[in-house]
Amino acid sequence: MKATVGDNRSCLCAVAVFFKDYDMAEKILREKDPRYQKSLAKSVKDFDETEWNKVSQSVVEQGSLEKVIYIYILHICCVSVSLFLLHYIRVI
Repeated sequence: MKATVGDNRSCLCAVAVFFKDYDMAEKILREKDPRYQKSLAKSVKDFDETEWNKVSQSVVEQGSLEKVIYIYILHICCVSVSLFLLHYIRVI
C-alpha cells in the first residue's frame, strides 16, 4: 500500500470502503492504535494497489476538503452559540 499525505484513520478506512470490505472499515474506525489501523488496512480483501493508486489522490483531496468544511461549519456554529449566549446574558 502506498503511503499518501493525510494517511490517517479516515483514509485507511476509505481503502476498505473502496474495495467494499465494510467489516474491515468498521474495524479500522474502531481501532485507536494508528499502527494497528495501518496493519488492518493492509489486510483489506481484494486490495489492488494499481486500482487504489488511481483514486488515492482524489480520496485524500476529498477528505481534506470535507475536513475544512466541517471545521468551518463547526466554527460558524460556535460563533452563533456564543452570540446567542451573549445576547441571552444581557437580557437577563
